[in-house]
Amino acid sequence: MSAKASLRQSSQVLSSKEGSGSQASQLLADEVEEKRNKRQTNGKKKQRGKKVGRADGTSEELVAIAIATGDDQPSSGPAVKAARLNLQRLVPLVCRGSLGLSAVAALSCTAAFGLFGFSAYVVLVDDQIAPPPSWPTPPWPPPSPLQPPPLQPPSMPLPPPPPPPPPLPPPSPASPPPPCSPPPQFPPPHVPPPPPPPPPPPTLALLNSIESLNERWRRGAPADELVDAGLVMRVFDGQELVETPWLPNQHSVVGDHFAASIVSRAHPDLFEGGNLALRRSPGLVLGNDVQRRLSCLYPRDGGSNGRQCGPLQAPTDACRPGCVSYWCGENGRKWNCVFRPTQLKLILELQDASLPKGHVKEYGYNEIVINTWPPDEWQALMPNLVEAVFVQALATDAEKQRARECHAAFMAQYPDSVTPFVTYDPMASDIAFRPFDG
Repeated sequence: MSAKASLRQSSQVLSSKEGSGSQASQLLADEVEEKRNKRQTNGKKKQRGKKVGRADGTSEELVAIAIATGDDQPSSGPAVKAARLNLQRLVPLVCRGSLGLSAVAALSCTAAFGLFGFSAYVVLVDDQIAPPPSWPTPPWPPPSPLQPPPLQPPSMPLPPPPPPPPPLPPPSPASPPPPCSPPPQFPPPHVPPPPPPPPPPPTLALLNSIESLNERWRRGAPADELVDAGLVMRVFDGQELVETPWLPNQHSVVGDHFAASIVSRAHPDLFEGGNLALRRSPGLVLGNDVQRRLSCLYPRDGGSNGRQCGPLQAPTDACRPGCVSYWCGENGRKWNCVFRPTQLKLILELQDASLPKGHVKEYGYNEIVINTWPPDEWQALMPNLVEAVFVQALATDAEKQRARECHAAFMAQYPDSVTPFVTYDPMASDIAFRPFDG
């Protein structure tokens, strides 16, 4: 039997038992009223009789009316089915449990409940299947108007860009690659030092001094005075100081005298350091004042360096440094003797008699011994005692450099002196002295 037929049958039974149904309906209405009042007190339902929408679009009132009128299918939504199921379970429990009725009476109660309890259905269905009310979502605040960007202080205008660089010049035509350098040698080859700068041109005073040397050299001849006999020239032979070779070496065994020669065109030769033609030492041209310091004279090489008196000393009657102990001519002595300083003309005549004129291959020079002791007396004669610094024409590069250093040192110590730097050529015929040209 369908639910619609059951409701109609129940309505008929209820009509026959109107008295009993009316009492039950009154009890149920009182209970429903009490529950309504309680809901209103709690504030759970603010609008009575308002249609409550379901998810499927069916209202609760429609469900209650459909059940009360026996319509099985007012809608096919899940809310209607849930309301019908809950009502079918609740009404029998109320009619039987609360009132203690029999099964037949309970069925009549259920039918009466459909006639007189219309509003109760709405409440019961609402209590059973209504979800908790959903609060309306507050509206979104209106969008704030766009704020204009903050004003920035005006910036200084940028400087103009620099002008572009000038165009590069066109590349030059390719030049040939440099020649390959030879591989380095180990050890590297010896590089000779650069040549020294040429000396400054001589002044008029120097030229006059050089001319005076040439004139005295040409006219030199045997005489008792040096000014007429020729020039006194001394080569460096080890008796001098290295840095100041115009001074004697006081630490040498022969540091108390110098050996020199009287040179002229008739006898131009000098001591040659062992008479080696390619080793011609530089030296000094001494002034005529040395005549007062002569110790002894030799017409040929006298070997003065091998004659010492022991301690360095000035010449005495007992011993003269660089001189032998006997005077020639005394007691008829003619050998192993030495001539006195006053016999200058005699030794030059002996030289003329024993040697030919001009350059001689070896040992063509005479020798005079000059006293240099004490050293302070000798140094007091400077710079006038030195008339020139010379280098021989056949000198080596080392000997030339030694002569340069000597002249530079002398001029540094005596800058106001007129002391030329000359080249001496013993084989010259007329001009033996010329300015040194390197």
